[in-house]
Amino acid sequence: MISIAGMDYKNAPLDIREKVHFKNTDIAKAYKYLNETCNIKYSVILSTCNRSEIYFIADTKEIGKKSISEFYKNFFNLSDFIIENYIYMKCDKQAMEHLFRVTSGYESMVLGEDQILGQVKEAYETAIYNRSSGKVLNRLFLDSITAAKKIKSTTGVSNHSISVSSIGVKLIENHMVSLKGKRALVIGLGEMTEIAIQYLMQKELEDIYVTNRTIKKSLDFTVDYPSVKCIDFSDRYKEIENIDILISCTSAPHLVIQKGRFLEHYKGRSLCILDLAVPRDIDPLIKNIPGVDFYEIDDLQKISTNNKKTREKVMEKGYEIIEEGIYKYLKWLNKAENYSREKLERVCIRP
Repeated sequence: MISIAGMDYKNAPLDIREKVHFKNTDIAKAYKYLNETCNIKYSVILSTCNRSEIYFIADTKEIGKKSISEFYKNFFNLSDFIIENYIYMKCDKQAMEHLFRVTSGYESMVLGEDQILGQVKEAYETAIYNRSSGKVLNRLFLDSITAAKKIKSTTGVSNHSISVSSIGVKLIENHMVSLKGKRALVIGLGEMTEIAIQYLMQKELEDIYVTNRTIKKSLDFTVDYPSVKCIDFSDRYKEIENIDILISCTSAPHLVIQKGRFLEHYKGRSLCILDLAVPRDIDPLIKNIPGVDFYEIDDLQKISTNNKKTREKVMEKGYEIIEEGIYKYLKWLNKAENYSREKLERVCIRP
C-alpha cells in the first residue's frame, strides 16, 4: 500500500514544523532507521521549509500508520499529542494525487512556485542514494515530476514566476514603503536567498551585503553579482548597526543570530527582519525589541493569497494532466504488481 505521512504549513505552525525538519546531516540516519527498524518496505523523505513528509510502502494502512507514528515519535522525540494532532496520513489514490499536486506546486504556500519541483527531484535522488526507494515509488516520483514539467510548459505558470522569497521582499517593501537607498544583509546562499537578492537588486538599494559560512561561496557569488558586497560570516553581527533589512535562510540546525549578541550591536534604528529558514535562523525573541519588525515564513501566507486567484486560473489546465498522470501510473502499477482489476477501478479517479 502506497502511503504518505507528515505535516505541512496548512495544518502545523512553524514551531511544530521545526520539530520534524530533516537536517541534511540526519537524512542518512533517518533512512537507516526507516529501513532497518520500521515495518515498511520503501520510503522517500521530502523535507522543505513548508512540509515534512514520508512517502512509503506498507502491507496495510494499520501497519504503516503504526510504524511511521513510532518513527516520528522516536526519531524526533515527539509527544503523542503532536503525533495525533499534526501528522496526517493518506493512502493509495489519495497519496498518489497528493504527490502529484505537491510536485506541481498546487500544495505550495505560493501556488505554482518553482522551487518545489527541484526539491522533489532532490528528495527522490537522495532516497535512491540511500537505497530506500523501490521501483513502485521510483515510478511514482518520476511520473509526478514528468506531470509537473508538463503543467509548467502547458499552463504557462512559469511566465507568472513567483516565489516565497519574492513575496518576502514584497512584504518588506510594503512595510518600508520604498527600499530605495536602504542597506540589506542577506545570510546564507541557497536558492531562496539568491532569489531574494535578485529581487532586492531591482529595488535600488544603496548596498546589499551577503555572507555565508563558507567564504569561497560568498566570493564566487559576488563574481556573478558584482554589485553585491561580501562580508565574512564572523562579521555578521557588526553590520547590524548599519543595515535596514536583514534576510536569513540557511540550513543551520541552530540560530545564526542570537538575541544577546544582536543587542550588543543593535543601536535602535528601524530594522526589518525576514527569517525564511526552517528551523529558524534568527532568535524569535528579537521580535520583541522596539524598532524591529520581524517576519517569519508563515507570515508570507497572508500576502501570497493575493496572487492565488490569478494563478489558480492559469493552472486550471493542469488538473487534467495530473489525472492523466495518475491514471497511467495506476495502469502501470496494475501490471507491475499484479493488482486486481477491481482494485484498479476502485482507486482510479477517471473512467
